[in-house]
Amino acid sequence: LEDIKAYPNPSSGIFELYIPKDIETISLEIYNTRSQLIISKIYEVKAGKVQLNIADKPKGIYFVKLNSDKPSFIKLIKN
Repeated sequence: LEDIKAYPNPSSGIFELYIPKDIETISLEIYNTRSQLIISKIYEVKAGKVQLNIADKPKGIYFVKLNSDKPSFIKLIKN
């Protein structure tokens, strides 16, 4: 899952993650800069995309952990 992209980034809170593989669901964890888990959820992948909504969270930097065979991280910037 090295080719995962988040768009738009930065955003006001709505992000789309582009998942390149044929995955139907994916477990995501979202952390703030203090390594506090703020969301842990299984998302349905539709047409290679997952929509994340952190509009209700404070502005700042967040890290999304994609739980797969080899976990990977993406940095999101909420402005």
